[in-house]
Amino acid sequence: MQTVHASIISLRASITGLKSALSSFASGEGRIVAMYNEVLTDLQNPAVAAILIRQKFELQSRITDLKANESETSGKF
Repeated sequence: MQTVHASIISLRASITGLKSALSSFASGEGRIVAMYNEVLTDLQNPAVAAILIRQKFELQSRITDLKANESETSGKF
């Protein structure tokens, strides 16, 4: 799915511009964070949970950066 999502984002960026692509990408990444939350709710293995929590926080940080970049580019397109 990641490859499909990346391809769609690239296509959208080439047609509608970077701002629209960044917004779509952030939205898709937000859905992945929601999936992490669903898995973590029922997870019984603390070691695996720790890894997933770290990955989720890294992804959330990247989403924040992506949204900040989107705001910076909003006046450029």
